[in-house]
Amino acid sequence: MNKLFLLCIVCMLSFVTIERADAQQINVLTYNVNACRNEAGNVDVAKTAKVIADANVDLAAIQEVDVNTKRTRNVDQAKELAKLTQMPYHHFAKGIDLQGGEYGILILSKFPIKDSFRIELPRKSGEQRVLSGVQVELPNKKNIVFMNTNIAGSQADKLAHVEGIINASKSTDLPIILAGDFGTMPGAPEINALDQNFTRTCPTEDCPKVYPVKAPTRAISHIMYTPNSFKTLSHNVIDEKLDYASDKRPVVAELELL
Repeated sequence: MNKLFLLCIVCMLSFVTIERADAQQINVLTYNVNACRNEAGNVDVAKTAKVIADANVDLAAIQEVDVNTKRTRNVDQAKELAKLTQMPYHHFAKGIDLQGGEYGILILSKFPIKDSFRIELPRKSGEQRVLSGVQVELPNKKNIVFMNTNIAGSQADKLAHVEGIINASKSTDLPIILAGDFGTMPGAPEINALDQNFTRTCPTEDCPKVYPVKAPTRAISHIMYTPNSFKTLSHNVIDEKLDYASDKRPVVAELELL
């Protein structure tokens, strides 16, 4: 009887070990980099890249990225950020043409990108905004979709953008992480609409603030995921203290795939 009991315990421990080994934790960042300019307008791609690299995340959603525009010295910031952060995979999605180049959003990934997309979001009046996404393969061989966006404009525009995002999310059965600058505080109609379809990593209306960078009063950058696909382990905002690389602070979250 004692030998049988010990055998059962060993089997149970083995199962727990296998289950833990199969668990996949993912560190995610969303960061509006303001074209790699600080509040004074000074451009420093290396400083921006250091903030991202020091966060040591697996997936990064970067907004307001310049590619070969005159205002930021005709530098391809998407390629430079990928190189300087040593994130091996990246996907840039143009929002608009700007000053001889392009202005849009960037995804950086430590995981192999198997597919990518760019969707122009519906709008009522303002500047064209886009949703970009990648399908990545995790170390445990499971696949997820990581989406990035930067919505803005009137409330009517934002609600149209959100409707486009929600519709796009229904095109896959894979777990989705959505991150970006939504220009909107929790409790606004746009965020309420997203809350009906996603789980935010900070589910309350009193989330850590990101803007303005030195004394933030607004939580407008968010990370969220399709319900029952992940578990939130942590949610934080990075405070660079005195020497800020952008006019907003980055948001980071640690998730576990269920």
